[in-house]
Amino acid sequence: MILDKNAFALVMCPTRELATQVMEAIKSIISDKINIKSALLIGGESMQKQLRQLGNRSRIIVGTPGRINDHLKRKSLNLSATKYLVLDETDRMLDMGFTPQIEMILKFVPKDHQTLLFSATLPQNILRISDRYLSKPERISTGATSVPIAKIKQETLQVFKENKYDELIDQFLARKGSILVFVKTKRGADKMVKKLKEEGHSADAIHGDLRQSKRDRVINSFRKGLKRILIATDVAARGLDIPLIQHVINYDLPQVPEDYVHRIGRTARAGSEGSALTFLTRLMIDQCGIL
Repeated sequence: MILDKNAFALVMCPTRELATQVMEAIKSIISDKINIKSALLIGGESMQKQLRQLGNRSRIIVGTPGRINDHLKRKSLNLSATKYLVLDETDRMLDMGFTPQIEMILKFVPKDHQTLLFSATLPQNILRISDRYLSKPERISTGATSVPIAKIKQETLQVFKENKYDELIDQFLARKGSILVFVKTKRGADKMVKKLKEEGHSADAIHGDLRQSKRDRVINSFRKGLKRILIATDVAARGLDIPLIQHVINYDLPQVPEDYVHRIGRTARAGSEGSALTFLTRLMIDQCGIL
């Protein structure tokens, strides 16, 4: 893009947080001398601000599929000069049902471009989409795609369903450092945080129903160590890089095995060590055939 002043790049991410994080990483790479402008297109943010960025001839566009499509419908985004298309956390985007929106966006991208798919796991739906949209792709693999990194100490704990919350509190008291707890539902996350706060714990929740400004505040306070406990649905499982997380607790099991890898991958970042604890109730053990 430095050599070709007319080339544009489009980077699509499954969540607003990840798109914001990717944009921060890109800005840290681009110096003022390079002078390549960028635009962040995500839901929950001012449309006027995004229109100003696009009007400034931004050549690197980072965003989520929904908001990118909004701009295409308004004709405020022109992808005719796109030379590079990046789909980040592709498996997550497909899981979240973005396939129709991605296909709509691809109609606006010229055929002559380079596509890059990034994914921590490689389920069948990714292989199918790569066959459909990529021409003779090269697969570059760094480490195992379905095995957690070695520096995460993994443990399971058998609990009765009615004792899960009390056991969670015991774990908070027994452990030092920041803790990320995964639950199944948004309602469950909110209920748990309300109860924890009433009991004097430093906790917050993050899930898909929060306004973007609220999500940003929650992530920032956790990242700065102002809050010790973060209760999350799988919206926080992909891509978010929060260096301080020492422990991940799976209060509820994830829906698919790949999500387990992503969840516990929030700890032991950048070579540090971490721990991951998964609660197993008797019902889970019977259903999964564990033990």
